[in-house]
Amino acid sequence: MPGKYTVVNNYRLLNTQQQAEANDERMDRGITTHVSPGSTLIAAMGDHWKPQCFEAVKQMAYHTWEAGCEVCFYEEPDRCYNPFDAIGSMRNMAYWRAIREGWEYLLYVDNDVMPPPDALEKLLARRLPIIAPILRYLNDEDHGISQARMEFGNGLVMVGSCLLSFLLIRTSVFLPWATSPFWGNEIGDDEAYHFAKLDMIGHRPFIDTNVVVEVKSPPHFPLDERLTGGVNGDKAGEAGQAPQGADVPAGEADADTKAQQVPRLWTPS
Repeated sequence: MPGKYTVVNNYRLLNTQQQAEANDERMDRGITTHVSPGSTLIAAMGDHWKPQCFEAVKQMAYHTWEAGCEVCFYEEPDRCYNPFDAIGSMRNMAYWRAIREGWEYLLYVDNDVMPPPDALEKLLARRLPIIAPILRYLNDEDHGISQARMEFGNGLVMVGSCLLSFLLIRTSVFLPWATSPFWGNEIGDDEAYHFAKLDMIGHRPFIDTNVVVEVKSPPHFPLDERLTGGVNGDKAGEAGQAPQGADVPAGEADADTKAQQVPRLWTPS
């Protein structure tokens, strides 16, 4: 069936100038090309969106599509029984999906981020395996989590670890863990521990200080006493309930029901 193989051999989604330039640059540098340069699976961790955040991420996806990159924006079903206790499992499901479906990049987004429309486009233009923007919290506090507060406009900065609220990773980075989970579920063990694992295979994250993403709620790291029951040993949800004062969105009570939800898919039309 020579005709079939000819079609496959010539299949390149270089239907935009940006994709063509990216492909030519890789060819010149001897870097392995991808069938769809810059294609990105945007994986939202759950569906408990802060006001205006869903629309902001959707607009970013649409802008990136218009700029010439294939994108798919979906919500990973919430598998948490208590707040945030299965985020690692959700992140694992997202990168396994990205590998299985052949996306070049995976973008993790939390439900409380408000990226500008061109945030993903700018990060993709850096052609780096792991990259994130500056995160700015609306209360303007310097939370200082795993990275120092950075000033805008200083270009690329290599760091040891970074927050996962808005993180772009080349899917091939996860290939050593294609059949085993990479992320753990403990609140607060995501950043330094997991980035040390990536460092051992030659990858360190970069921060693009020319890109800023606003975040509407503070991160829960280290252990947030409000969500874990405090430092006196009280565990969240021992009787199937969240601790008093926890901000648990409606519909998050039954883990089995949440795990069976079909994720919403959104692609530009």
